[in-house]
Amino acid sequence: SRGETWFLKSFAFLILRYKSSAHWYAMVFILRNLLVGLVPLIPDLVLQSLIMQLVLACTGVVQIHVFPWRVDLANYIDTAAVICMLVFLGSVGFLVSDVDTQAVAYLGALLLIMMLLLSVGIVVLCVVWNLMQRFSDRKQFQYFIC
Repeated sequence: SRGETWFLKSFAFLILRYKSSAHWYAMVFILRNLLVGLVPLIPDLVLQSLIMQLVLACTGVVQIHVFPWRVDLANYIDTAAVICMLVFLGSVGFLVSDVDTQAVAYLGALLLIMMLLLSVGIVVLCVVWNLMQRFSDRKQFQYFIC
């Protein structure tokens, strides 16, 4: 019992921010911050932007799926911040001056195709899930109590 309270007091700054079901999200958060800090070490500006967008998008998807913060408002603020950073990175990428235009064209086309496929996949997934929920024969309640 004494060891458990020592552990909680020592690591409260990592554990108590998140819901108990998402105790592992502290490692995702630390890894995201580490990768964001290491991205400027990459010499190519387009690759920096791409990797930063990839890191933010992946951790954003995990954050939206898990909603790890104890306070719901913090989840919404974190989601909005990640989306704003992604939009900012996507729009500022066009202002880079010393870049190979052919590589940027291929990269832009690739990202556009990926975003379109992701959007279509999300719409199809939502329609399938909605149809499964609507036409399933599951009972609303498992037990009936008189």
